[in-house]
Amino acid sequence: MNTHCLYRIFLASLLYFSSAPTIGDELKNKFSGYARVVAGILDEADATYFGYDDNISFDQNSLIGVQGQTLFNDKLSVTGLGLLHSNSNTDSGIEWLYLSYRPTKAINIKVGQMQTPFYSLSDTLDVGYTYPWVIAPKEVYSDFVFKKFRGIDLRYSHITDDYSAHIETYYGSFNDDVFINDSKLDVEAENLMGLIGELRIDNLHLRASYHIGDVSLELPSVPEFAQSLSLSGFTNSATTLDTDDKKADFVQLSTNYESLNYFLKAEWMKIKIDSDMFADVRGYYLTYGHYFGNFTALITYGDCKAKLPSTIDEIPIGLSPQLDQLAFGYQSIMNDRADSDTESWALGLRWDFQPNMALKTELKHINSHSDDTATFNNENPAQFDNEANLLSFALEWVF
Repeated sequence: MNTHCLYRIFLASLLYFSSAPTIGDELKNKFSGYARVVAGILDEADATYFGYDDNISFDQNSLIGVQGQTLFNDKLSVTGLGLLHSNSNTDSGIEWLYLSYRPTKAINIKVGQMQTPFYSLSDTLDVGYTYPWVIAPKEVYSDFVFKKFRGIDLRYSHITDDYSAHIETYYGSFNDDVFINDSKLDVEAENLMGLIGELRIDNLHLRASYHIGDVSLELPSVPEFAQSLSLSGFTNSATTLDTDDKKADFVQLSTNYESLNYFLKAEWMKIKIDSDMFADVRGYYLTYGHYFGNFTALITYGDCKAKLPSTIDEIPIGLSPQLDQLAFGYQSIMNDRADSDTESWALGLRWDFQPNMALKTELKHINSHSDDTATFNNENPAQFDNEANLLSFALEWVF
């Protein structure tokens, strides 16, 4: 059964349960929401950093979300979340909509459109109030990783007085656009599945997850050029440009320790796609924060490295203009592959000035050790030294 069938079953179930008189008499509705206004400015005129440039911008991470939940009884509910984004590269609309069934207190089954549980903050990444940074560390929370999927999710919880443990697994698919440095990619993932484990002991939270899937990415003009290579007899070069139905895997580890006076957060991830067009990516961050009454001061170190596969030298140069054109075209495509070798330091301050409201500011220094096409959109390579500072502010609230 594919995920489209699962989604149709979900919709049919939703219609049935919402109209069933024996359940409808017990309907309970709950509503909540959150909002964030985020501003940022980069001290660099020749590059942009995830949409931020040397003009103050409010339209990258500002948003408002409203969540509604209908409880049919103590076992069955429907949850939906609508998001309105300021970023034109991010679609506004229904972020998730799923049917939840809890046959026992320990088991929860969800069917529909949900957040993909790649990261420790996947469920709350848009709810800036729940974490200390203005912008979650991009060294781990990459824009390339899609946030939602359609399918089924199963979570088992075991809770005692001494600890709590959770195991989660899911299966589904994804088909949507993903933006990297203002470049749009059409991404489709089938047979997407994962296994997540969590353990909480007192103030310590540990999480590990592993995800796999069959990923297809549509790159502009690349398939047509690959066909030209094949017709010219350069099948090895054409094969390296193939991005259709490639195996991908994602590994994540995180830890979080919180006391009354301070907290420590760390997260590590690795992404590998079985295609020469994409790098193997590894990133992590470390954060230390200290509480001073209603204020929180924090420092964060982040690091991201991407290792690109080597190009092949199959097409001879200098024999004919046609071959030269193919060779230069191939090298141009391979040189445009996104790579990264970046580290950053960030100082942040948070002020919880009202219940459910907070002001945050952060100064982040980003240092790239190469022409980092995954992190910076470099408009003037001759003038940009691969270093920049991002100053950001946020007003966060939940309601």
